[in-house]
Amino acid sequence: MSLITAVKKAWTDPVWSKVISGGILAALGALGTLLYKTGQWLMTVNWGATIQPIVEGIAWVLNVSIPLWILIFMAIGIVLARFIFRRMSIWVSKNSLTRTSTSVSVRKSAISVSTSNSSSPIPGKRMITDGQVDASILQRPSGTIAAWALVTDEHNKIGSVKFYRYILASAGNNGRKLGNPSLPTYPNAWAISRVTPSSKDHTGSWRFFCNAMDKDGITDISTNAAISPGWRLFSVGWSKADSVIRFYIDDKLIGERPFLHWPEHSTGLIKTGTWQHDHASHQFNSHVGPVILLENIISTAELEKLFGERPPL
Repeated sequence: MSLITAVKKAWTDPVWSKVISGGILAALGALGTLLYKTGQWLMTVNWGATIQPIVEGIAWVLNVSIPLWILIFMAIGIVLARFIFRRMSIWVSKNSLTRTSTSVSVRKSAISVSTSNSSSPIPGKRMITDGQVDASILQRPSGTIAAWALVTDEHNKIGSVKFYRYILASAGNNGRKLGNPSLPTYPNAWAISRVTPSSKDHTGSWRFFCNAMDKDGITDISTNAAISPGWRLFSVGWSKADSVIRFYIDDKLIGERPFLHWPEHSTGLIKTGTWQHDHASHQFNSHVGPVILLENIISTAELEKLFGERPPL
């Protein structure tokens, strides 16, 4: 193992990262003390009439006060540590999960539509796609969006920081912060994601959330139950008439909430395998798709049928 690799590995460890940060601060504090001592030593030497005034000026700067120098270098150390930590977080994000697909299901394959009169095992209108989904589907009074996602061991590893890795996601303003304090940070957001385990939360969670344009309104359904690796089915069904939103993993209901804070004015695309504003820490980094769309909220029988169509490994 090379020195650079060893340092990267140590920095991503929750304990060693703190040790390294402390070492940086201690080293810079010691440097401040050394400069102070150097200033004291310069004042004890006779440098001659020509050089002495210059040396005294340098010594005076170095001897301003040891607390000041320590504070200056500690501030530099904190900034440096934060910079290194941010860069290492990006490195961890890119390398902590093994990408099992060269692209995250963005193949522009044909969309197949089947009805109850065809050979589809699920009655009712149904659309299957491996590409991006038009977010206007969220404007419908009822429906279901389901996506197969390949969960790996890496999704269950504890990292030094928490990441949000998205299976499906949509948001206004292209998923960028709106910057309006009277509105949500990300308006008209809708997402299914994995909140990864971290040093402060060893379980993480599998989560669905959505909001509209209300400042404080959000619908959140999640579970911290462990999910073993393999193909998993994540489904969200909604019905405005029945005032219900339901989140399923495989054929199990995770929870349901009243039909509130739904992004009924969604436009654009629902991104597959990442957040609307793509970033390395947002990528699911595994196969996502196919995505199945139903015109009505899914029933128990339909869910069991769909769950039986697990993709091959």
